[in-house]
Formats: sequence, structure tokens, C-alpha cells
Amino acid sequence: MEKEVIKQDVQFKFVVNDEKSTLTPEDGMAYIFTEKKFLPIVGIKPQGIEMSIPKPGRESLQRGIIGDTEGLIQGSPQVIYELDQTKGNGTGIEYTNDGIFVYHKELLYPKKGFPYPEACQANNVIKRAFMGSIRAFSSNPLMAVLLLRTKTLEKFLHEYCSFAEITIDPFFWKPEYYSKTSKEIEKFITTFLTALGFTNRPDLPGKIISHFLEFDDAYMFLVQDLANEATVERLLENPAKELTRLYTLFKIRESRTSMKGKIKGIFFLFKLMFFIPKFRRAFKKAIKESTFENFQMEDCDRYQILRWDSGYNFLGKSPSDRIGEFMKMHKGIIPRFNVVGVK
Repeated sequence: MEKEVIKQDVQFKFVVNDEKSTLTPEDGMAYIFTEKKFLPIVGIKPQGIEMSIPKPGRESLQRGIIGDTEGLIQGSPQVIYELDQTKGNGTGIEYTNDGIFVYHKELLYPKKGFPYPEACQANNVIKRAFMGSIRAFSSNPLMAVLLLRTKTLEKFLHEYCSFAEITIDPFFWKPEYYSKTSKEIEKFITTFLTALGFTNRPDLPGKIISHFLEFDDAYMFLVQDLANEATVERLLENPAKELTRLYTLFKIRESRTSMKGKIKGIFFLFKLMFFIPKFRRAFKKAIKESTFENFQMEDCDRYQILRWDSGYNFLGKSPSDRIGEFMKMHKGIIPRFNVVGVK
């Protein structure tokens, strides 16, 4: 049976030799003085309590896995680089006001963010729920039109966020530890919804969506890649036209049908919204109040996507071209790594 330890109160008791008690202790020996005599200490014995929650054994579970780590890597092996513990006070992980940076040996730039199994698993749940809702609305024009009514959109987002907040609440970073892009996305969404007239926690959707992008490199890099190609001027002049151009660019760079379907739903909903003047005004206000370069890639992001082979041509370059650039930066030497997986 597996168990999860929730409390330990371990103490240590000295083991003494009662038969060799003495009134005059010898130098170099350890004693306990009790009842007017010295008892030599011959060892220590741990004692105390351990409180735990029982868990079922592997044999009783259909997939036979225990814990989020095994669940995430089963069937999807992960490439692991060794932490560079000369950084981040000996941990290899640095917490700054511009986000968290993870340093690995032999890699030239740190990785932004610190996705760990429990947080990623919770993140996957709220992401799937969000994308499923988007697909449902975008596949039915009548349902999508309902979202053009501000109160309906606010009600939908509130209900979704109520569920999402409970799911990921234990995993929220302190605000300063989110990346600059995540912070800017949260600010943009909050400004947009406030300008629409949302009154019921208008900051929560931005907090939720920016969090799940923080913990999902695939979507975050996609947002940044398209932001690289956009300009504030074009977004303000004609938002619908610029988003259509970016969506067309996305379809050229993306090879996966499933991902095209997901982004198509988001694009469809935004395209509908831009028919409504108040949505256009709110969008432009949010763009004006943004620091747009924070949506875009920095050098460490451009470096990380060089070794990504996800079916998307980041920076307009094929995976083979990006790997070639990565190897050139490393002078033909592949950084050492391990592959972790569960059969």
C-alpha cells in the first residue's frame, strides 16, 4: 500500500548502558547524568509519530501509476537536463521580479518558468476545459452569437473561472514570479474585460489564462511567435484585418490539424466580436495600455524554440533548420541529457 506522509514528529532518544554507570566520567566519553550518576551513551534511537494518508496500490489501478509525475511521463518520455547548481543559490533555479529562470548545464540560456508535475496536471485540466468550451461555441454560430452579449460572456467566464480557480489555486505563483509575457497577458485581458463593463472579478480570467500559458510552453511560444509578427499600429488601425493576417500566418506555420482546429475556434470568436463597436474599443484600449514587446520573444525564448519539434515552424523556420542553428551555436556538440519515461 502506498501512503502520503502529511506530518512527522521525529525525536531521538539516547541509548545508554545502565550496567556501566559511574560517578566519575572519563574524558572523551559521552554521558547522561541522571539520579546522581553518569550513564554512558552508546547510541541514539529515533522515535516519534508519523501521520499519513493511505493510497491504493498500483495493482488496483487501471494504468498502474502512482502520482502526477508518472502520469505525465507515461507514454510521453521527457528530456531532462541537469540543473546548473552554480546558479540560483545552489539550486539552479532563480526567482526574480521578472519571473523564474531555470538554469541547466551546457545550455546557453535559462528556461523561463518552472513547470512541475502537480501544477502541470492541474493546468492540463483547466486548459482542456477552456479549449473544449471554445470549440463548442465556435462550432455552433448560434451559441457563439450569445457571447456577443456582454452579460452572457461575463457569466460564462465567471463560471469557468470558478471551476479553474479551485483546480489551480494551490499552484499560483506569487505575482512577481510570473514571466513578463504572462504578466502582460493578464494585464491585457483585465483591461479588455474592465473596458467591456465586467464587474464580477474582472481580474480573474486574466489571472487564470495567463497562469495556464505560464505552465504550457507550446501555447506560450505560439502566442509569442505571432506577437513577433504583429505591430501595435496595425492592431489599432484595423484589429480584425491584422488578426486575420496573423491567423493566416499561423495556418502556414502549423502542420497539426488538431492545433489548427483549436486556434480556429479562438479566431472565429474574436472575428465575431470585432463586429461590435464596444468590443473593438475595449480591444484597442487594452492594446494601447500594453507594453507590446512583453508579448514577444526574448533571446532565451528564441534559443529554447530552436530544439522544439512540435509541428510548428517557429520564426518561420522548419524544425531541421532550427536544430541546425542550435547545433551551430553549440559548435556541433549535443548538450548532455537524460530521457525519463514510464512504460
